[in-house]
Amino acid sequence: MDIISKAQIIKYHNDLVLKYGINTIEALGWKNRNDQLARFNALINIQDLNNHSVLDVGCGTGDFLELLNRSNVNCYYTGIDQFKGFIELAAEKYKTQSNACFLMGDFSKADFGCYDYILASGTFNYINKDPHFIYKTIAHFYELCNKSFAFNLLENVETNGSNLVTYNKNEILDFCKKLSPQVILKDNYLLGDFTIVMYQS
Repeated sequence: MDIISKAQIIKYHNDLVLKYGINTIEALGWKNRNDQLARFNALINIQDLNNHSVLDVGCGTGDFLELLNRSNVNCYYTGIDQFKGFIELAAEKYKTQSNACFLMGDFSKADFGCYDYILASGTFNYINKDPHFIYKTIAHFYELCNKSFAFNLLENVETNGSNLVTYNKNEILDFCKKLSPQVILKDNYLLGDFTIVMYQS
């Protein structure tokens, strides 16, 4: 990720933290908890994460891990985020959970190896100077997953001049089908959002 795009994301969340406080749903950029959970559930309800390694890209303060725990999903969880405050809070919240760890870093550059399942919720919704960034990122994470890569994106919603970006789901789907032998599109869970799951076989 280029330095300007990264700086804009950091500023975006810094402003939200100053306005709402770091341990809030608003600081993460979500409108409300229900929308966040709808996106999370769309990523996982057709995959069995039990006893597998899971990478949560753009993990924020670890809310996805909270959902996994409540759903009795026993996996080996790693969360990565480039916002220091989020990672510090997540690491503190889950410091006693031996099957979970949190890393700080730029997900587009960090070398964190391969995982069975890679998930990204809201992570790629920021404007980037590189018009091909989303396609490079999808290809990168699909290559790193052993079983599947699942992510969600915004579509046809008002961004109100923010640094958020929307995508054409059919264009994204067509690209994913060039990489994966099995691709699932889900777009019936939340207005203006869609999820794609790319399987390795």
